[in-house]
Amino acid sequence: RVQGLLVKAISRSSRGDMAGHLQDALVALEHARDMAEDALIGEALLHVGYVHLSCGRPDEAKVALEEGRTRLQEPGAEFLLAVVLALLGMATFLGGDLPGGREHVESALRMQRNIGDYEGRGLSLSCLAQMTFAEGDHAAAMDRFREALDAFGRVGDRPEVARLHVEMGWAALGAGDPGEARAAFVRGVRAYEEVGSPRGTGTALMGLAAVETAAGRTERAVTIAGVARELSARAGVVVTHAMDPGVAERIESLKASIPEAALEGLEAEARELTPAAVLAMVAE
Repeated sequence: RVQGLLVKAISRSSRGDMAGHLQDALVALEHARDMAEDALIGEALLHVGYVHLSCGRPDEAKVALEEGRTRLQEPGAEFLLAVVLALLGMATFLGGDLPGGREHVESALRMQRNIGDYEGRGLSLSCLAQMTFAEGDHAAAMDRFREALDAFGRVGDRPEVARLHVEMGWAALGAGDPGEARAAFVRGVRAYEEVGSPRGTGTALMGLAAVETAAGRTERAVTIAGVARELSARAGVVVTHAMDPGVAERIESLKASIPEAALEGLEAEARELTPAAVLAMVAE
C-alpha cells in the first residue's frame, strides 16, 4: 500500500500536481508509521521533503528530511539515504547555510559514486551546481550542470533533464550569456512539454521572459510572462524558480512603462498563446 501510494505520488508531480504528490505522500507516511517500518517511513518522508522543497518551503522540507535521515540508517538503504542527504543539503542551503548544505550534498555524492547510482549522482551534482552558482562562480556551475545532465541522460530521466535545462538557463543568464540562456530555456520548454508538466513549462517560459527583460524587450517579456501565469492559473501551481525567485515581480513592475491600451492587448495575447507559439516568437 505504501509503495503504491508513493508511485502514484511520483506520477502526480511529473504532471505538475505537487499538492497531490504531498497528499499521497502524507497518507503513505501515516500507513508506514502504523507499520513501524523505518525504511518505509524514511522513503515517505523523502517524498514529503521533496515536495516542500520544490514548492519553496525549505524549513518544512528540512524537518521531514532530518527525520528521514535518521530512519534510513540500516544497511541496504544507501540509495534512499543519499537522496535524502542531497535534498537536505538543498533545504539547508536555501535556509541560509551554504557550507552546511554543501557538506550534506558532498556526502550524498560520495555515497552515490560508491554504489554506482547515476540518477542520484545527477541530483547531487545539480544541487552542487546551484550552490556554486550562488557563490558567483557561474562557469564552474555550468560544468556541474553538464555533469548532472550526463548522469541523468544515462538513466533516461526526462523530467530531471528538463529541470536541468532550465537551471542551466539561469546560470547562463547570470554569467552574462543571454544567447546560451535563451537556448537552454527553449530546450527546457520543449522537454517539459514532452513530459506534460505545466509547472515545468511555466518555469522555463519565465526564464525566457527574463532573457527578454535583460535584452530590453519589455513588451515581449510581459507577454511571455503572461503565458507562464496562464499556465500557472490553469494548473493551480505557482511558477517560480529558486535561482531567480524575484523575476515575476520584476516583470510585473515593467508594466508601468507600457501604455494601458497596449498592456491590455499584450495580456489578451498572452491568454491565447501556446508554449509552441512563444518558441516561434523568440526564434524570430
